Amino acid sequence: MRAYSYLFHLLLALLLIALALVELSDGVHNLNLRMMPWKGATLTYALLAMGVVGSLATILAFKGLLRLVFFLWALFVAGFMIKGYIFSAYIFAGAADFWRTMAFIFAGLVAVGGAYSVWRQQPVRR
Repeated sequence: MRAYSYLFHLLLALLLIALALVELSDGVHNLNLRMMPWKGATLTYALLAMGVVGSLATILAFKGLLRLVFFLWALFVAGFMIKGYIFSAYIFAGAADFWRTMAFIFAGLVAVGGAYSVWRQQPVRR
């Protein structure tokens, strides 16, 4: 479960960075993610910041450093997904979109379990 959590959060962080870099290279900040509370340039920079924080938290936790930060990041991501998709004005395109989103949220919650086990694991003694 730990490996899954590392992989989930690293891929998510890289996706956030990639979206932000595409928007920055384009120069036009017209990305519209209805589940996010930001728009325009603020959204672009928020995606970049979250991607950098997420990738750093994941890499450092993998190395055994700042494991609590990784767990807090995983909680933030899961909470943000639930708030953004369920408790916002987000409209699903249909049943398939709804179930795909529920699977994504479930995947994020499973990743929280993995991050919790990373946080609670005993440090390696050298």
